[in-house]
Amino acid sequence: MTGVILIAFGRRGYGLMARNLALSLRHYAPDLPIICYAPNELHGIIGRENITQLLTLGKEYYTNGRGKIDPCKAKCHIYELGIKAGMEKMLYLDVDALALADITPMLDNLNGTPFNCEMVGKGKVGDRINYLIWASQKDTIEQFNVKRNNPTLYATQTSWAYFERSKEADAMQAHLKWHQTKGFPKHLLTHQWGGAIPDELMYTGVLAKLGLDLKPLNTDRHPIFFGNKNNRKSVDAVVNGYYLLSLYGNGGSKSLTVGTWKRLYDTHVRKMGSKYLSHELLNDKFVNA
Repeated sequence: MTGVILIAFGRRGYGLMARNLALSLRHYAPDLPIICYAPNELHGIIGRENITQLLTLGKEYYTNGRGKIDPCKAKCHIYELGIKAGMEKMLYLDVDALALADITPMLDNLNGTPFNCEMVGKGKVGDRINYLIWASQKDTIEQFNVKRNNPTLYATQTSWAYFERSKEADAMQAHLKWHQTKGFPKHLLTHQWGGAIPDELMYTGVLAKLGLDLKPLNTDRHPIFFGNKNNRKSVDAVVNGYYLLSLYGNGGSKSLTVGTWKRLYDTHVRKMGSKYLSHELLNDKFVNA
């Protein structure tokens, strides 16, 4: 099966975000397989109207040893969960997004790729790499035991990630799981992320360790729009040029996603028949902590 995999857990807002995202994906692609994992207490909030399979997400996939929510753990098990659900090719999407178009051309373009995700920057050790912010290059190389000569470092953004059943994806899953369990010394982090280890750091380290490459998509649309104050585009440019709109980052008065894009999100979900709007969802974001 080829389709989309969603993972929702935590506060009620994450269930509502998954509900809205599934609604928008189904609006543009009526036959798209959509798999959603969530704890049982969120199943009623998400609903089954637009979900192909709504599956139970065990606590071992999203909480740490102290019983606290750990999003990194879930993000490092995407492939394993997809395989368990019978998926051979899967596009993972963070639930804090909304589809602006039919996502299937993106899936078609990714076909034949063992792994891919959003690439914000890349370079060799010693280069200045855009968005490589979570730890120093030296500490990343050392903590992930990267032995390759002159490895490429990718600054990843994992709001979307694509996996295909393959030996490369099998290896990536094994190393993500191992390093997530091992952890990363928090005193070596250069930025904080809601009290958890950033999953983007895990992906950066494992890609370097395995020598896997990321490739830009060759489609008419970009994958996902992040509407921060520095990303200045017109509403028409975003609606016509991106597959997804993200409500990324924190909520509150200092939200990373500026008001224009919250209003666009609200306009679209209203048209599709949802009453769950951005302010209600952003209040429950994990990173608010």
